[in-house]
Order: sequence, then C-alpha cells, then structure tokens
Amino acid sequence: MLDLLVNRIIEDARIKAQRIVDEAEREAEALLKARREEAVEVAGKEASSMLMKARVEAANLRRRILVDARMRAKWKEIVEKNRLIEDVFREASKRMSEMPRDDRYTKFLEDRIYEYGVLAGGGELEIVLSDRDKGLKLDLGGISERISATLGVPTVIRISEDSLSGKWGVIVRRIDGSVEIDGSPEAILERLKPRLQPMLAKILFGG
Repeated sequence: MLDLLVNRIIEDARIKAQRIVDEAEREAEALLKARREEAVEVAGKEASSMLMKARVEAANLRRRILVDARMRAKWKEIVEKNRLIEDVFREASKRMSEMPRDDRYTKFLEDRIYEYGVLAGGGELEIVLSDRDKGLKLDLGGISERISATLGVPTVIRISEDSLSGKWGVIVRRIDGSVEIDGSPEAILERLKPRLQPMLAKILFGG
C-alpha cells in the first residue's frame, strides 16, 4: 500500500516536471520565434536603410559626374574658342606684317608717330623702326611741329640706331627712357584685343 502511494507521488511529480519542461520549451520556442521575427524585421529595416542610402549616394555621385563632365566640356569649348580667336589674331598680325610699303603705309606710320609722340608727352623723342622702314622718307620735322603745337612742348624726333625685330611698325620713346609706346603689330593687336575679342566671338560662334 505504501509502495503504491510512493509510486503515485513519484509519477505525479514526474508528470508535473514534464509539464514544466514542456511549458518551458514552448516558452523558449515562442521567445526564440519572436526574437527571430524581431531580428528579421530589424535586418529588413537596416537593409532598406542601406539600400536607400546607397541610392542617395549613387544619385549624388551621378550628379557630381554630370556636373564635372559639363564643366570639362564647357572649359574645353572655351579653350577651343580662345584658340580660334588667337589664330585669327596671328593671321591678322601676319597680314599686317606683309603690308605694302606705299604712300598709304608711310601716312599710317607718320600718324602713329604723331599719336604716340603726343601720348609720350613730346620733348626729346626717338623712334625705333624696322631696317626696311628706316629708308622711308618720313616727315619727322612736320610731325615734331604738330606734336609741339598740340602739347605746347618743343619736340624733336630722331631715328634710333636700334631696329624692330618685325617687318614694320614703330616704337616711340622719350630719350630719357621714361616712356615707351610700342606700335609693333603684336602690341597694337594686344591693345585692341579687349574690343575685338567680343566682336570676333560673335562673328565666329554667333550669339
């Protein structure tokens, strides 16, 4: 009788223990499932955030690449336009250097000497000519008188022993070296560039 009672108590205890174990396993499984679902949800959100970030970075990179490409294309266009304009100036300088030595050229040279002599302030001046132009019959006396009349300053002009490296043009300078005005083709075109470049650009490229 006692043995039966003991066995029943033991069996009841075993059953209760098994129930506790089963309940614990169910709770553990439920908790594990919940954690897995939570982890999947977090991973999904993280993946979505990473994907969104990657898309934004890709869009920004594409925008930077396009901006850089446009800037490089624009810069290349500007460089090419400037090169074409410089080609025009070089061709103009070449044609100017081939100007025929006739009465019109002599008049042109005398007008430049007068103009630059006035800008130099008159006084004792000398002019630098090309070797070819030193043989021209320039009215330096008449030009000196015109400068004197314009400025009210006695003016004398002499031809320098120096020579221009180019074929034509003139440099007018004061004897004391304080003022020098370059009338070579290159210098003339350089001074005219600010006015001529917009006109050339419009002719060459429109707009």
